[in-house]
Amino acid sequence: MGKLKNFRIMYIIFMGILIICISFLSVIMIGSGYSRIRLKNEVINNIDSRSAFFSNEVSRQIDMIFLEQTNLVNDSSLKNISVLWDAMNRYEQIESVSGLSERLIQLKLLHTLVSDVNVFFLNQEMAVGSSRVWEGRESFSELVYDERIRVDADGITLTSWFPSAVYGEDANISYFIQTRLGTEKLEEYLNEFIREEEGWLCLLTPEGEYLAGAGAETGEELAELEQMRRQAQSLLDGGSQIHLTGTRLATCVHNQRTGCWLLYIYPHSMVDQPLRFLVVFNICAVALTLILFMLFMLFAWRFFAKPVDRILNAMGNHDRQFYIHEKRKDEFEYIYERYNEMITKMNDLMQEKLDAEYRMKLAQLKQLQYQIQPHFLYNSIFAISRMATLDENEEIAEFTKNLGQYYQYITKLNSEWVTVGDELRYLKNYLYIQETRFGDRIEAEMDEVPEEIRALRIPPLILQPLVENAYEHGVKEMLSGGRIRIRVGYEDGIFTFEVKDNGKGVSEEELQEIHEDFEKQNEEMEVVHGLTNVYIRIRRIYGDDGTVAIERGKDGGTKTTIRIKMGQEGKAHV
Repeated sequence: MGKLKNFRIMYIIFMGILIICISFLSVIMIGSGYSRIRLKNEVINNIDSRSAFFSNEVSRQIDMIFLEQTNLVNDSSLKNISVLWDAMNRYEQIESVSGLSERLIQLKLLHTLVSDVNVFFLNQEMAVGSSRVWEGRESFSELVYDERIRVDADGITLTSWFPSAVYGEDANISYFIQTRLGTEKLEEYLNEFIREEEGWLCLLTPEGEYLAGAGAETGEELAELEQMRRQAQSLLDGGSQIHLTGTRLATCVHNQRTGCWLLYIYPHSMVDQPLRFLVVFNICAVALTLILFMLFMLFAWRFFAKPVDRILNAMGNHDRQFYIHEKRKDEFEYIYERYNEMITKMNDLMQEKLDAEYRMKLAQLKQLQYQIQPHFLYNSIFAISRMATLDENEEIAEFTKNLGQYYQYITKLNSEWVTVGDELRYLKNYLYIQETRFGDRIEAEMDEVPEEIRALRIPPLILQPLVENAYEHGVKEMLSGGRIRIRVGYEDGIFTFEVKDNGKGVSEEELQEIHEDFEKQNEEMEVVHGLTNVYIRIRRIYGDDGTVAIERGKDGGTKTTIRIKMGQEGKAHV
């Protein structure tokens, strides 16, 4: 058959693998893109939460300062100045002012946001602060104290009035407390939350003017503060936090407590850094897909397309077992045609092989019938000679009778199947001859065999070689006490013939060699005479349903067992 004209299968394989690779790569890219979006949102949400935390911390500090201002009402020095100032002497006045000043200094030191704390006494026209004390209403007449929280370019002022809770025109105010949160303190406080590489955190007035900042600020960012604040204010609708995007990423949080804006501007790298591994993953996925595609196509070309013509020629070796009737339009059509031609020839060869094996088994059986060991014949003749010398006529008669029956059985056997009873009668002839030969040195025992077992049909001459092996390779050299035990059984459709002796036994190395020879079906094996022939015949007739096993006995010696699975009606599978 000619060479292949085209390679349609290679084209189909190429397109199929290409589609699979594209689909695989698309799934990876879609999944990676989705993961990138989700991860980016998670990073941004985390930064937004961080900004909200900054704002909440500022509000919490302000609330704590207001609480401290309220607690000052209970200060004895403040009460004395507010109520008993005119009744105190100069020493008592100085002591009260000093005590209140120390209390204000403690408040300033306690809160990092506080730049200065002052208590203004309107009736006494004086003020006591954490840094100074002054008198004269004109010294603080220009102070603005009508707002509880006031934000200007210099910082944040927190005011508490007493005894009124809320400032009003008609309120009778004895004194008020003002805590100043200066820009320097605000910047120090913000620096605790952020590092320079993490961006810029700044506090804006309600009008969008710069108040304080921390981190890495730039002139460009300062110029865009008002624009960012207006953008955030225009988007603010009932909420307090706005996320801005543009040339840079920013989170703008509106602090309801102060009205200020907390703006956190951070570089793209803070978001892109966690996403870089996805970029690397995508690049690796694309590279891996391309490499796998190229390797597979190279593999398909070298190990499929090129060997197709060689496979067609190899089909001429007839190594298949089934016909192929499928019609195709590709290279396999040529393979199928050659294959079917091969099967036809193979069937003829297999039939010839079966016939040859059948004739070979018949020849082996005939060969076994005439295979008589010379030493056994000589020993038998010597035994007859000894008996004749002793003039034991009855024993000679019995011995020659068994010997004659023994030779008659193996020489006149012309059937492929015999009954177990026939084989056992032949075996008893053999045992009588051996008992005469060895006398009391060796004792052989065989259990009574039921008639249903005797009726089973088996191949001839497969039982006696096991007993002969026990004599020749087991107990032959023993001067006394030799025993051979023969057991015949049939249970669950399995025929069993077992021979056990108490001889020297076989070593592990010898046992391994015997099993290897069995597997090789080495008919030339001389270590165990006749057993290889029995094993080969049983395996060829019964296949896996027949086995010959040789093993070492628990108390020494050797045990050899034949097991054959019989038919449901007591006949062998043939």
